[in-house]
Amino acid sequence: MTNNYTSVENSSLFAGKYAVTTRVSNGSAAINHTWNFIITDSAESKENINNTVVLPVREVKRNESVTFDFTEDPDNTGDNSILGVSFNASSAGNVSIFVEVLKDRASEVSENPEGDVYQHMNIHLSNHTVMNETGSDSKFIDFRVTRAWMETVVQGTVRLNRYHDGEWQSLNTWETGSDAKYYYFRAETPGFSPFSITGENISTPPVSTPHRGGHGTGSATIVPASSAAEDGNVNDAGNEDTDSALSGESDDSGENSASGSRELDVDKEGQNTTELDPEGVRGQETGHKISFSMSILFLLLIIGAYLVYRQTKEKK
Repeated sequence: MTNNYTSVENSSLFAGKYAVTTRVSNGSAAINHTWNFIITDSAESKENINNTVVLPVREVKRNESVTFDFTEDPDNTGDNSILGVSFNASSAGNVSIFVEVLKDRASEVSENPEGDVYQHMNIHLSNHTVMNETGSDSKFIDFRVTRAWMETVVQGTVRLNRYHDGEWQSLNTWETGSDAKYYYFRAETPGFSPFSITGENISTPPVSTPHRGGHGTGSATIVPASSAAEDGNVNDAGNEDTDSALSGESDDSGENSASGSRELDVDKEGQNTTELDPEGVRGQETGHKISFSMSILFLLLIIGAYLVYRQTKEKK
């Protein structure tokens, strides 16, 4: 049995996913097997990387419109918000793109961009010679966010932010569609580096607390209906007495008004501490009636006595 080994050295390999196929044959049968090898050149801390998605290396031609679609890669997982990257190749060559989904902002970044961060990520282009990063050629990044997160931010404020030259740059971002689970966006970028998806958080209105009431006492005056009727103005008397009672002013003398009304003390919880006596109120009403009747009877007695006196004087 003869073993044949082949060694391949290629110093021009770029970061990306490579397929290596082996073939085993015994003269009558052959077995082929393919392995995918991934090469990355990231300086990101491994502890900060949640997931890495690497697309296969492909050969592009000059001025070719290139699109890397992450949704077609079987190794892509749902936690990667980047759906695709598009650009025009400025020169021919082999190139790949890979995304690092981060747990926190990139290691080279000192602070988060403004707004509520949906996701941090690094986007790497393995061969920058095929793309003119300083030219005017447009480069686009397609991404998505969940509907649940969109409910927490102000509509129209979702942005893809790029960290470059020590500061965050808010990229031109617009919505391209939506479905039952996601909203989809596209952003235009001059190059590739650390990125963050952000939105302006919706302000939460302050929660009002129920009023518990203050400490203090007040009084309420109950005016008998018969007394108000005798004065000929029931409604006015009731309103004036009620307004006076609700003013909460204390009576230094501790005496009730001349109408015979009773005071109702109120504690700090707004509950009554002295109950009104219905029998007492009815007794006051009866007392007023008796007093009025006695006054009429006394006046009639005086008139009768005067008339008797006149008649007796005339007879004499």
